[in-house]
Amino acid sequence: MKVDTFFFVALISYLIGSFPSYVFLNRLWRRFSHRRGEIPMPVIFVFDFLKGAAALLLAEYLINTHMAMAIAALAVVTGHFWSLFYRFRRRPGMAPLVGVLAVLTPQILPIMLLIWGINLLIFRYSAVSTVVSIISLPVVMWVYFRYDLFVILGIIMAAIVLYHQLSNMEKIAWGAEAKIGEASSRLDYREYRKKIRSPARFLRRIFLINIIIMLLALFYLNNYVYRGFELQTEIIRAGDPQLNAVAITFDDGPDPLYTPQILDVLKEEEVKATFFMVGKHVEKYPEIARRIVEEGHDIGSHTYSHRNLLFLDREGAQEEIVKAEEAIMEGTGQRPQYFRPPRGLYTSAVRDIMEERDYRMILWSLSSRDWAEISAREITDHILNDVTGGDILLFHDSGGLVARVGGDRHNTVKALPRVIEELSRRGYQLVTVSEILELSQID
Repeated sequence: MKVDTFFFVALISYLIGSFPSYVFLNRLWRRFSHRRGEIPMPVIFVFDFLKGAAALLLAEYLINTHMAMAIAALAVVTGHFWSLFYRFRRRPGMAPLVGVLAVLTPQILPIMLLIWGINLLIFRYSAVSTVVSIISLPVVMWVYFRYDLFVILGIIMAAIVLYHQLSNMEKIAWGAEAKIGEASSRLDYREYRKKIRSPARFLRRIFLINIIIMLLALFYLNNYVYRGFELQTEIIRAGDPQLNAVAITFDDGPDPLYTPQILDVLKEEEVKATFFMVGKHVEKYPEIARRIVEEGHDIGSHTYSHRNLLFLDREGAQEEIVKAEEAIMEGTGQRPQYFRPPRGLYTSAVRDIMEERDYRMILWSLSSRDWAEISAREITDHILNDVTGGDILLFHDSGGLVARVGGDRHNTVKALPRVIEELSRRGYQLVTVSEILELSQID
């Protein structure tokens, strides 16, 4: 596929969400049914439910990562609310979002439906029940999964739904909407529109601006967070470009699921790599950290808790570095001599600490971009299309989109044998960081 797979998934999911179910089904109903009126709403709900589920299943089939499914979820819901083909005459329902949750997080769907039902019984307004339940979505996702990607998705979804529910909440506030079971509202809606200058339009614009800002922030994060900054000569980003060798490195581990699988691949391929480990993870999984050392791989520090060093003062940065060093020494019996700051971000104070504690700061020259949970094919392509001699390659064996845990790395495991095989076929020697520094004669 020539186009970016994420873009393709997002585009198709948006088109699925945009499909005007209400109009399409009613036309079929009028053509093939002898009954008058409109098609029953449960039929439309099921159709829209399937739209959400179909978009997620497509993403799962093409890429099979939570990131891809989150992008598909956002695109299909966005398409449903802002249809490309048809401006809905009635407010669109929540069925695609229910379909999304049924595929992405089926464990929490009963909880969300329970919250919705309880609030419907209490308040007897569908809009209020929807608002309360959607506000609780990020909270429920965090409590159940502790996965930052899901929480971010839940926040954006909640913002989109709230944006579309503002007018309905305003009608309820002014008595222009009847409770479920009541014959009519206290105020005729046409009179309400004549007498009340609605603030909902202004609030909806504020919501829309905030949604756009959040999406742009995520786009910036996804594209730039792992590129690293500044070009100080004492910081190592690559070896000698004349070498026919490259170094494979992994960040954020050890992880109980993915690190052992990666170690199995490296052992089978007889390749040594370098693991930049998070101190907290070493404390939690010391046996995996010891296995890394016992199998001859290099180790480095990736701070104690994967905190962003840009936002820490000197004392805070030193604590992260020292505690990580102590945890790694306790877990492996070796003191790490290399250090990689989370996301490649550091300050002059961090560089001073590196010099004082006799560390070499190692960044990278080529990222696999596996942190974005792209497909195994794209991970492979990112490496093989751009690799040159002396490159330090960046992979991840743990880590979420923002948090230090929770990422999906099965495509990294899947891509690694192909990357190793092709690099070896091209004549590259696969080495550790210490070996590439020695070969490059970097002191």
